[in-house]
Amino acid sequence: MTTIFLAYPGSPTFLSANADYLKENGPVGYSYKDWRDIDNWGKDIIQPILDEISLSDVVCADITTLNNNVAFEVGFAIARRKKVLLVLNTAVPNDSNLFKGTSNNTALTQSGLILAGHEAL
Repeated sequence: MTTIFLAYPGSPTFLSANADYLKENGPVGYSYKDWRDIDNWGKDIIQPILDEISLSDVVCADITTLNNNVAFEVGFAIARRKKVLLVLNTAVPNDSNLFKGTSNNTALTQSGLILAGHEAL
């Protein structure tokens, strides 16, 4: 089974709806995990998150609103040679203006989402 770690910021809270949807309705053959699944309340959370990324086959990161933690997790995943899928929801207020002038030949716009995939070499 392919394991996917879902990286997204805790705020705004509506971003967690995508993770919840995938966990409940995602395709068969995939398991999904995010930072809320880590039983580490009241303790430092970064190491358990990095452990989960290391164990995952793919990291899917929501970059609708840029977040330092999510950016770090994406960088860590790339360094660990994980497949990375970036998701930007253009149907809600977002930080897409920060991406103006960038080129991404793998971008796919569909249903208000821009998906950009990176596969480790």
